[in-house]
Order: sequence, then C-alpha cells, then structure tokens
Amino acid sequence: MVIDDGVIAEEFVAFCLERRGHEWPELYDEMCRVASHRLFRGMGYRELHDHGVSLSLANMERLASLAATLSSCGTSVQAS
Repeated sequence: MVIDDGVIAEEFVAFCLERRGHEWPELYDEMCRVASHRLFRGMGYRELHDHGVSLSLANMERLASLAATLSSCGTSVQAS
C-alpha cells in the first residue's frame, strides 16, 4: 500500500479495527466490506485508492503492518 495521505489510511484502518477487531484475515475482509459499501466517509475502493489505500492482494503485507501498528497503539477514530 502506498500511503499518499497517511491520515486517511490510518483513520480507515482504525475504523475497520473498531468494527471487526484485530484478527487477520478477518480484518482484511472487513476492510473490503467497508470499501464496497462505502461505510467510511462515503469512500469506495477508488476513493480510498486515490488517498493511497490500496486493498489489492499485492499490498496486503503493508496493510497488515499498518493494522498491527495501529492495534498496538490503541488508535481509534470516528467515521464522518
């Protein structure tokens, strides 16, 4: 995942962590569900990608790393 707008990426991952918990791959499934239903700030896959959040399998390791970092920090966010 290339994070052009790290704040949006972190808020998206934190939002998904709050909804689903910290277990992988269930968290990844939740991220895809959130994107497909535009549950985070009305953003879908394209809008998230425009903010540097790629949910492609090729970027899964970076996404998992960000989730692990945020989980260990106890980060939380509210969706707008």
